[in-house]
Order: sequence, then C-alpha cells, then structure tokens
Amino acid sequence: MAKLKFIGIAQSVSQIDVVTLGGTWAAGEKARLTINGKFVEYTAIVADTPALVAVGLAAAAAASTAGEFREIAFTRVTTTVIGTSIAGTPFTMTVSEDSASGTIGTSTTQAATGPNHWNNAANWSTAVVPTTADEVFVEASSVAIRYGFPTALVLAKFVQSAGAVGLPDTNSAGFEEYRAKYLTISAAIVSVDGGTLSRISTESVTSVITSQSRNAVDVKVNHATAQVHAMAGVVRVVPSDAETGQAATIRCAENARLEIGAGVTVGTVLSAGISTIRGTITTLTVEGGECKFQGVLTTANVKGGTMYYESGSTITTVNLSELGLFECRTDIRAKTVTTFNMTGGRLSNPHRVITFTNFQPDTDMLQAG
Repeated sequence: MAKLKFIGIAQSVSQIDVVTLGGTWAAGEKARLTINGKFVEYTAIVADTPALVAVGLAAAAAASTAGEFREIAFTRVTTTVIGTSIAGTPFTMTVSEDSASGTIGTSTTQAATGPNHWNNAANWSTAVVPTTADEVFVEASSVAIRYGFPTALVLAKFVQSAGAVGLPDTNSAGFEEYRAKYLTISAAIVSVDGGTLSRISTESVTSVITSQSRNAVDVKVNHATAQVHAMAGVVRVVPSDAETGQAATIRCAENARLEIGAGVTVGTVLSAGISTIRGTITTLTVEGGECKFQGVLTTANVKGGTMYYESGSTITTVNLSELGLFECRTDIRAKTVTTFNMTGGRLSNPHRVITFTNFQPDTDMLQAG
C-alpha cells in the first residue's frame, strides 16, 4: 500500500486521429464524421477522387460550429483527414459513409494526455499510477483530474481537499459532455473536504462517503451497505433520475443540503438540514430543517423541522412527534397514509388531500396546521 498525491505536472499532448478515404465515390454519395451524436458530412460530386472527398470532408469539419468539433483542428493530407485535438483533451470520433464503393476508416495515432489525466504516472507524487489498496490524496487547488479515469480500481482511501475531480454535465463550449464525468473507484473510505468540483462513483464496493466541502459534491453509490454522510455544502446522490443506485444509510447534517435522485434505493435517511428526496426509502427520519419528499416511502419519523409530503405514493407509517411538522399544503394530489401516529408536533393538511387508513384526525386544528 502506498500513499500518493495527485500533482498534475505531465506535459500536454494532443490526440491525433487519421481518417482515410479510399475506393470509388459516385456523385451524391456521402462521407461523414460524428462526435457526440453531431455530424459533418461531404457529398461527392462527379469525378471526385478519395483525395477530393478528403478535401471536402476536412473543410466541412473545420467549418463546423458545434463545440465538439471546435476542440479539434482538421487538415487534409492526400487521401486522409487528420484531426488534432486541443493539447491534453481526448475525443471520440466515428466515421461512416453512404457509398456503394467508397470507403472510410479511422485510427488514433496518438492518444491525448496531460496534467489532467489520472492515468499518467508523471501526475503522481510517486511517479506511479495508483494501484490496488493505495491511498490517494488530491490536495492542491491548482490540479484537476478530468480524464483517463481508472476501471475496476480498488483503493483503501480517497481524500479530496482541493482541486477538481470529474467533468460537469455541460462542457464550457456549450455541449452536453459525452466523456466520462465521474471518477469511478472502489474505496472503503471516500472523504471530500474541499474542491471546486467533485464527481465520484463508488458503485461496486461497501463505501463510507463523507463530504464536508462547501461546494457541490456528486456521488454515485450502488452497494447495499454503502453510507453517505453529507456534513456541509451540497451533496447530490445519483442526481440523474435516469440512473440507479443504492445505499444503506444517507445522512444530511444541519449545515448541509442533500439531493437523492429518483433511481436511488436507501434503507435509512436521516435529515437535519435541507433535503430533496425522489428515491425509494425504507425509513426517513426528519430531525430538523426542511425535507421535501417526492419519492416512495415506507416509514416517516418526523421529530423536528418540516417534512413536505410532495408525492402521490402511499406511506405505510408516519410517526409525528416532538417539534415536527408534517406539511401537505405544497402538493394537492390525493395521498394515503396507512398508519398515522401523532404524539406531538403539527399536521398541516388544509386541502384534505390525505386519506388516513388507521388514524383519522378529527379536528380542524390538526387538519389545517
């Protein structure tokens, strides 16, 4: 086991792809380059040779205003189109054609690398890329890990206190980012104490993830015994509703904001801060702050703060006590609570939207809150 710091000092190198045209091209046939679902193409005219098709295709790519293509410089050399990326920036480009006899193919002759690449040994304090059971630290505000993320890497610990890890959903050039956006690792301990961007996935391991960063932290977890502790700042657990995840326990402390996506299944959620929950939860305990619940829930314990019931799904049991407020005025869809136990706190149901199966409050005070 080694302790490594990401120092980000590797030299930037461009990716170079070479697209080769061949065969015979008839008028009206097309050659095409595609990046992130966006494409440029050249339509052949009478007497076009592969070299002339390459000229037209390179010109079309160079003229594109799409952000994905603007990251690449395109030139033509004989029967090839050469794409050279901004130094240090990788890209994925595919080729296709609509031709009976014309051909097009592509190869990467030089891979991108640089100071933002996890997989470059020069970026690590030990001059070696992390391996199994290592402890990794990201401590410098000047570093950013954006590319070359590992696969199936099991670490003992990952700690970020500064810098940036991952890519945002939207590229600075305005397009939806298509490259890997999360650092994917397996680590028993993941701690995020700072940084300008933190996007970390621990989808295949029993992990305890703790965030005290003042900036937003996005995490993906997909293990039945994983834990996430949001102690400060904003923590978003699998924020894309199109993705799934699971955890045993997720905690939102008093000074934190928490978001749980719709595809997440959690055993226990403890909320004392500001939370929005769209997932499927077995037991939710609201201890303070505000919790907007918009998912599927079995048991709610509302001891303090406010729980906003903003879902049409049935809650099996609600235990309202102490200083808690069970609030229904913000969502007027019909709802059902099978068992409602009220030993304290307040119930706000001004629109009479709840059906209580096993307990029906019968005073206007309880219904109106």
